[in-house]
Amino acid sequence: MNAWLRRAGRGLLPDGRTLVWSVAEGRRGQRWRSSTLGPEGRLDLALLIEVDGDGWFNRLELTTSRGMLTLHPEPDRSRVDGNVVSEGRVTPISLPWSSEHVLWVRDSPIAEILTGRVEAADGRMRPGLSINSTLEVAQETRTMEEWTRPPANDRGVPQLDASDEWDLES
Repeated sequence: MNAWLRRAGRGLLPDGRTLVWSVAEGRRGQRWRSSTLGPEGRLDLALLIEVDGDGWFNRLELTTSRGMLTLHPEPDRSRVDGNVVSEGRVTPISLPWSSEHVLWVRDSPIAEILTGRVEAADGRMRPGLSINSTLEVAQETRTMEEWTRPPANDRGVPQLDASDEWDLES
C-alpha cells in the first residue's frame, strides 16, 4: 500500500451549494476534479486542476454553461497561457505568473487551496488570477482577509459543512 492521496468527497460551500471532489495522487503529482452543484442539483462548474510532485500548478480546465477555459504555466513559470472557448469564438489568454500567484476560481475553492499554500513574502498580500462565472480572467491582488477558500486539512482536502469523504478505490 502506498501513501498517495486517493480520495473523494462532498460537502456544502458557504453559499449552500454542493461541492463534489476527487483527488488522485501518483508519481507525477495530484489531479483534482470538482463539480459545483446548485440547489436544484444543476451543474454550475466542472474543474480539473493538476499540480506536480512539488505542489506547483501545472494545468487548469474549467467548464461552465458559458464555455471552457484552459490555463497552464510556461516552463519557466513566468506566464500562464491558455484560452476560453465560448459560443462562436476562442479567446487566447497570456498573463504574468509566479510562484507567489494564487488562482481564485468563482464556484470552487480547490484551485485557491492548491495554489495558495505558499505564504506571501509580506504574509498578507498575494497577486493572482481571478476567474469569474463567465470565464473572464483578471489579474488581482488580494489581502488574506479577502480570500474565499474554506480551511483545508494537512492533505489539502477542503473542510466543508455536512461533508463526507471516502476512498477513491475500493
